[in-house]
Amino acid sequence: MLAVGLQSGRKEFARVLDALGPVVSNVTRAGKRQQGFDGPTSDLFKCSEFFQKHPEHHDALRELLRAADIGIDDFKLESVRLQPEQGEARESSLIFFRHQGPKGAFSLPADRESSGTRRLLMLFETFITVLSGGGIAVIDAMESDLHPHLIPTIISLFTNPEINSKQAQLFFTCHHGEMLNHLLKEQIYLVEKNDNSVSEAYRLDSLKGVRREENFFANYNSGRYGAIPEPEVVAF
Repeated sequence: MLAVGLQSGRKEFARVLDALGPVVSNVTRAGKRQQGFDGPTSDLFKCSEFFQKHPEHHDALRELLRAADIGIDDFKLESVRLQPEQGEARESSLIFFRHQGPKGAFSLPADRESSGTRRLLMLFETFITVLSGGGIAVIDAMESDLHPHLIPTIISLFTNPEINSKQAQLFFTCHHGEMLNHLLKEQIYLVEKNDNSVSEAYRLDSLKGVRREENFFANYNSGRYGAIPEPEVVAF
């Protein structure tokens, strides 16, 4: 609705957009944008260049990486030379993560880390941007490549008023049902496809009888709230 209103040129919609602040997302008109991890045009290099230009965010990134408990205790930025298949070579930056091993500390470049670590780095760049200045992060399939236990850590960035002093907002889709117990019923939207193959969304607190203190995850799995697939086992 907001996008259509903005295209109409009416000033009322422009004022709404200004009030919301900047919106960052991994969603395009074609759906979820697949972030590249490899090659000279990789999003990893763009992400590294962001932190190279913004040293004021380095401490926040260190704290977030340590809180994630993925075996990283520090990072550094190093200059690298990129040679694309077409075009001229250029200088860039790349993050190297420091790990502790049995023989001491060692570093790995970001492009040699696991897909989960790289995914987390990309998300942190997005979140730091909106947390520091206010705005909205819209993330599709936020759990992609991540351990489910990391999602509450990510959500806490937005629910902690000391961290989120600019009142940034996070909208995300997720297929990890256990995340329901980390949210309030007013924060949960369920999506169900009807018999006409049309997806319908409804907020959990719109259902009668849902109490604030109940186990959302268990009740969802039992089918009480709907919006749950019922796949069949196929035998060949």
